[in-house]
Amino acid sequence: MVNERMMILEMVKDGKISVDDGVKLLNAIKQPTNSNFDDFTSDIKYKFQNIPKPDAEKIKENAQVFFNKTEEMFQELNNYETISKALSLLKERDSSRPAFAFSPE
Repeated sequence: MVNERMMILEMVKDGKISVDDGVKLLNAIKQPTNSNFDDFTSDIKYKFQNIPKPDAEKIKENAQVFFNKTEEMFQELNNYETISKALSLLKERDSSRPAFAFSPE
């Protein structure tokens, strides 16, 4: 709307339209028609009334899936840490023995 106002003022300044015509145009663009406002408000009301309602059962299902996947991930991480610790212990044990030591067991 600011651009329209500036265009009208420029046309008055340049003498393309009269001051009276400029005032009429400025008054016309600053007053929205009732039908436009009514259309706008009814559109907004319709959109708010038709916002989908959350499905509690679906939310519970998705939360359970998320929980299960998270639990699986932590279990895999725990398995990885257990394997990693076991490998470290084996490396420590092997490095403490001489390479060609004979142990009568």
